[in-house]
Amino acid sequence: MCRVEVPAIVNREEMKNHPESLASPVSTISQVSSEKGSKDFFASKAPTMKHVLLPIIAAALHMHVFYHALVTMLFTSLSHTTKTPSSVLYQNSFLLERAVFMAYTFDLISCYIFHVIPFSRCDKAKDIASHHLPILLALVPLGVTLWSESFQSWDPLLQNILNYHTDFGILRLGALIGLSRSVGWGYISSLNEVIMCLQRAEMSLQGCTKFRNEFLEGMKFRVFTSRPCVGLELYFKCGIFCMFGCFGFQACCSLDKVAYYYLIETGSSSVFKSMISSPMFIRAIIYRLFVLIMYPSMGLRTIKKIKQFHANTAEIRRKKMN
Repeated sequence: MCRVEVPAIVNREEMKNHPESLASPVSTISQVSSEKGSKDFFASKAPTMKHVLLPIIAAALHMHVFYHALVTMLFTSLSHTTKTPSSVLYQNSFLLERAVFMAYTFDLISCYIFHVIPFSRCDKAKDIASHHLPILLALVPLGVTLWSESFQSWDPLLQNILNYHTDFGILRLGALIGLSRSVGWGYISSLNEVIMCLQRAEMSLQGCTKFRNEFLEGMKFRVFTSRPCVGLELYFKCGIFCMFGCFGFQACCSLDKVAYYYLIETGSSSVFKSMISSPMFIRAIIYRLFVLIMYPSMGLRTIKKIKQFHANTAEIRRKKMN
């Protein structure tokens, strides 16, 4: 494995206290690390190529997820009619779920096999695992009953709705739109992961291992870690927690309404039991619980980061003016 030698990034206090580190125009990260000890924000060794390449691969996989989420949510849901075949939904759902499985599995492999954290704002593998594993072990398997013909018999309620034409296909159309939008809004957040992966690659290329403003400012070149891109990432993240989650929540509720009206029209004796036994509706419940429990605190933290981001921007401008 080849190694990339990168310029050490030091702040002004480090220059004053240790002028010998400036003797050579290019210093290794290990020199700075030996000075600062265990509290150092940079790697003790020059990063290998895997620290750059793996986040780039992860970014490509998450872009694949974002693309299919966008297609499923916008184009598919907007073009649905009462005559739209169910196979369109099956195909789009399969492509999206496959992309999610590939991207999230690769993230875990990168963390636990190659020991590379692909996201800029994550420092520990368990932070990524706590988000990815519930999706890989619960949400993705429950979605198999939608697109796989071998398992569609496991969710008779959903299949009955998608094949219900007595009301001129109105309930069926509601199910198609609700499923497309709920899945799309759920995974469109992958664009944020794309940006974080590219930030990590850019940081690793220059030896920076911690996403801290005081160290990012010292990087030689910045594209995805530039202030405009960081601002875009923060505002998109805020949109995920404050808006997109609400849209996905509403789409899941519309699915509940469709199922309820279908069961009433068909004279079902147990509406609640029929819905709670459907894998797709269980999946919708899990997603809404996650949104209700996690998104408020995540949204508040993101808003706090945005305020800090603007405060840092103002401070940098004042320093430049002085």
